[in-house]
Amino acid sequence: MHATMLKNPRFASAMCWMCECLVFRRALHGKIYRELENEQFHKILETRPELKRTVMRQPNKDSVRELLKAAIPGVDDSVRRFAELSVRTDQRSSCIENREHKPIIESVVVNLPATSDDGLTCALAGLSLWPQTEATTTPHFKHLWNALDNECSARCSRWDKHRQLMLADCFYHLRLSRISRYNRTMLNIVGRSMNKLTARELIQYLFFTNLQRRMVRNIKPVIEERLVSCFDELTVAEVGLACQSFFKSQELIEDKRLMARVVKTLEENAATADSVTISALAKALRYSRTAHDTSVWVKALTACEPSVVKWTPTTVAHVTTLATALKSYHPVLLDSALQHLMAEMSTIRLKEITRTLKAVALFNHSLEGLDYRSILHELSKQCRRPEIEHHHHTFVSALWYLAVVGIYFADLLQLALNDDRVYGSHRHKDVSFHAEALQSSVQIELPCYTGPMLSPHVLKSLQTERHVVGRDIDEGTKGLHHREQVTLQIANRLRTRFGDVCTVKRALPHHHFPDILFCVEQRGELELSKCELELANGAWRPVKSGTKVSCAVVVHGPGSYCINMNKLLGIETMKLRQLRHVGFKIIEMPHFLLSEMSKTAFDCWMEQQLQANAQL
Repeated sequence: MHATMLKNPRFASAMCWMCECLVFRRALHGKIYRELENEQFHKILETRPELKRTVMRQPNKDSVRELLKAAIPGVDDSVRRFAELSVRTDQRSSCIENREHKPIIESVVVNLPATSDDGLTCALAGLSLWPQTEATTTPHFKHLWNALDNECSARCSRWDKHRQLMLADCFYHLRLSRISRYNRTMLNIVGRSMNKLTARELIQYLFFTNLQRRMVRNIKPVIEERLVSCFDELTVAEVGLACQSFFKSQELIEDKRLMARVVKTLEENAATADSVTISALAKALRYSRTAHDTSVWVKALTACEPSVVKWTPTTVAHVTTLATALKSYHPVLLDSALQHLMAEMSTIRLKEITRTLKAVALFNHSLEGLDYRSILHELSKQCRRPEIEHHHHTFVSALWYLAVVGIYFADLLQLALNDDRVYGSHRHKDVSFHAEALQSSVQIELPCYTGPMLSPHVLKSLQTERHVVGRDIDEGTKGLHHREQVTLQIANRLRTRFGDVCTVKRALPHHHFPDILFCVEQRGELELSKCELELANGAWRPVKSGTKVSCAVVVHGPGSYCINMNKLLGIETMKLRQLRHVGFKIIEMPHFLLSEMSKTAFDCWMEQQLQANAQL
């Protein structure tokens, strides 16, 4: 479909209608799925006395009778009869789609404009009493729901904030808030007067934002300012609800004051808060993380370690993912995540397996008793094939993380490195580096592999602006990273002493930063010479020449280590392993060494390293 077709108003309207119908059908038939997080957050709202005028507990027959009794004077007769019929429903035999209910539903729809505001509340509460239907189409439910949605939306601007929030709560109990016109209308109208909301009402407003998964445009700074001003009034559970709203609506927390308070909340309440709240805090912090002042993050994650045994596996996974995003190494969190993975392997989604493998690969973490064969066996099961086909990009990432720790399995690689599954997939563009790096690593570390490989044009088709491509320093010296600057300084020192003997190059194409390559030989005095290279199986390999030893000086930059300890990340360990595999001896050098040592001391240290390698 060409994009210019959307400029036609009639065509665009038709497409919107089709999308809404599709969303409605998907949502309607998915109502039986319980969003446990939202249910728990709603229970938090239910316990607040300040919200008794804006929050409705899950309607039951008694509560609907009470609503109807209080609203009787202004309730249309058809609405009253529908509410009374709803109260008499039976969970096993009643069905709103039965033919005999059509007259009363049509009567309610026709008379809705004349019924009172309380009558609308009764109708919505009554509708939520009806059991799930097994029908493939739901015309009665859809007809009544749409009529209520439109009528409430039309009246919303005339109501006070209490009724506006209460009616939104009624729609929540139908589990269709995200596609509700009323929910969108209410969020826009109430959002214009945020300062009129109390702290608890603000949290309830954010609950509906969470349901909508979209924050009203340009309102975030106002919400952040309000949260900062009333933060001391909120419980940790309410802060978690606010964080859930930011995360679900894909909005960053940009106010530094608010971020600092949320991080402190996680640190102070890790031992006492429930799993759902901790998950919400971790998700929002991960989504909004910055590289500044990492010490406070490390403190918060360290405070989480004693509590992992009490949390659900999902919460452990979210906190571990936060630590992974920050490159903060916490072995206790990783051990817990791996133990859960091994214990519940057959029931865990591919996405969660991949998330855990990412943490293991990033930190090069090992757990005593961890057997990767069980993970490979699980991924090889026939029952996993539909999931792998549907989430093939996630499967590619899982195999890449296994490759980082040196684990390969040819049968699974044949599924991953498949042109037909990858070509033209927008999902694979998000993991284009993983696909390219996995293939390159297989060529280097598994030369016996004879299965399919991704063709060059398929790899190129995956690359986007976000695809990180390495470069060699000789391509230009402008805008160099600190790691590249140090690499160039060391190369220049070696050239000053030994002549033009260094090649600054990426021997491994899937690693982003180049290394210093040369040959060293001990013939009385130390001799360095150019390293002759040949391109074989995607990597530059040294050509053996007599007694010369091929060396690579690898500079570890600031981003090569965990932020909370002097531990190399897994990708750096992989690089060292693969350089040795293709034939280089390694001289490792932290980026700070050059600045901390005098020229004489550095030259002495380097000569010791060269002599040690020349004698190997």
